[in-house]
Amino acid sequence: HFDLEKLTVIVEPGNAIVASAIDFVSSVLDIKKIRDFYIVTTDGSRNDIDPFYKKSSYFYEIIKNKGNKENIVPLQIITGGTCLEYDKMYEIKDNCLLNIGDRILYKSVGAYTMTLSPLFIRFFPYIYLKDKDNYLLLRKKWSASDFFDIYDTV
Repeated sequence: HFDLEKLTVIVEPGNAIVASAIDFVSSVLDIKKIRDFYIVTTDGSRNDIDPFYKKSSYFYEIIKNKGNKENIVPLQIITGGTCLEYDKMYEIKDNCLLNIGDRILYKSVGAYTMTLSPLFIRFFPYIYLKDKDNYLLLRKKWSASDFFDIYDTV
């Protein structure tokens, strides 16, 4: 038995609170046509939007930077910038062809991705806080010197 009057329950809501508050923006780096479909490579990764590799679809918005908005293509496969097979994230069917510089805004994906994303192929991205229409830089994009600075302190 235990005394309920002395019991304290601590709840860590983590994912439920943080995931809905954080979005991730990636940019289109490259587009390759293969037979009748396009491979769209982005500077994001599945590590950034789905660190447990379980999702088959995402809430996202395409932000067109330039190019023809009427060039509809049958299939685009959106991939991350790593060389890993699981970085083939999802397909966009019968939609406007993305162009280099276009962005993809992934909604409500930030729970643990800022801490679980490995430093594989690329370093940590910029992190901003949006306050109404203003953006405040919370963490700058890492460079090689930032990475090596960690080891200089050890």
